[in-house]
Amino acid sequence: MSEKNKKDQAASLRNKVATNTSKPQLPPRSELHSQKKGKTKWKVSPGLLRIVIIFLLLAGLIGFILW
Repeated sequence: MSEKNKKDQAASLRNKVATNTSKPQLPPRSELHSQKKGKTKWKVSPGLLRIVIIFLLLAGLIGFILW
């Protein structure tokens, strides 16, 4: 290594960072938070609901019998 590089090894990296300091254009916070999202609704098909209920009933029945 040369004497110059031994003293300041990060100079080239500092130069790259200095040239790439452009900030992305983001919307203001007030504009971003003014758009409120609605509550998420879960849609469950009747067939899936039926399978889940039957599974829970069978699991409870088997658990009761084995207990």
